[in-house]
Amino acid sequence: MDRKTPAFIYLLFLSLFSLGCSHLPHAEKPNNPTAIAYTASLDPSLVSRYTPVITIENSHQSYNQIGTVKASINKGKENIYVDPKHASFYVSHREFTSTSGRRYTNLIYRIHFEKVPYSLIPFHLTAGDNGGLIVVITLNTNKEPILITSVHSCGCYLAFTPTSLLSKEAFPKNWNWQTNRVFGENLPSLLTLNKPFNETTRPLIKLRDGTHRVMDISTISHEQAQKQFTLVNGELQPIKALKKLSLPNKTTTSFYHSHGLKKGYVRGANKPLEFLLMSWWSLDLFVGRDKEFGPSDETGNVFYTSLKPWNRKASNMWHFDTFLDFWGWRL
Repeated sequence: MDRKTPAFIYLLFLSLFSLGCSHLPHAEKPNNPTAIAYTASLDPSLVSRYTPVITIENSHQSYNQIGTVKASINKGKENIYVDPKHASFYVSHREFTSTSGRRYTNLIYRIHFEKVPYSLIPFHLTAGDNGGLIVVITLNTNKEPILITSVHSCGCYLAFTPTSLLSKEAFPKNWNWQTNRVFGENLPSLLTLNKPFNETTRPLIKLRDGTHRVMDISTISHEQAQKQFTLVNGELQPIKALKKLSLPNKTTTSFYHSHGLKKGYVRGANKPLEFLLMSWWSLDLFVGRDKEFGPSDETGNVFYTSLKPWNRKASNMWHFDTFLDFWGWRL
């Protein structure tokens, strides 16, 4: 949502998010070796090298543990769920050309949790099952990270975190160099990286208890992460694996609905509070529901990041070049 939103909707939206974003500060200390952090083991591939280190508040709770998407059959019906006992990063990478003609690489990391639990205090607007987070790391032609984009897998809570390797001419004209406030969370407005870039450096992303909101982003080496956390190496799986979940009868099924009005949306990811409080004014019956990140002619939906209906195409994150332009970036 941008500043031109009509006043009455904007105020309503802020009132909802003042409840939905409220939280009690109880982050685990970064040097607490009992705190769990997730990443992937090192190998020569780009997606492995830049896999974020992700730590979540109250990581002993199963709903705060990165899981693996699985499928079962119960009374003849397929059941899609996220198993917190095993961690997986669903990954892919894409090359893209910006509207100015420059070439970049996007490394895409998708993770899922069993649920956002229902809660009144703090109020969890996004409560529901099978929710997820997508992190996109944009590399320049030297394979150096210049921009980290995080968003929930419904398209909500979009946040940009640029690095010092990105030219200042590429920043939005109104970029706040002091703080980057995203719906109640204060993220860094710039990550300072050494030049030449140290290839052992990874993003360290801290998530909020329960809601899995990004609450901080910094950098850390793999060696530092091993000292500061109980490190869990998640399995790197191709993102297309989400469409080929194994079933007990030796067949496969998809994480997403394959047809009808729900095509492309995550199965079992109902968001009743967002439906009741937001669908009517956002003109989207499936607002807040997690979805496939891909081309709309295949997925059946648009991965929009602006709630204004007339901006859905322009804010579609899949078309990263025009998406960046829409949000003011000039790569």
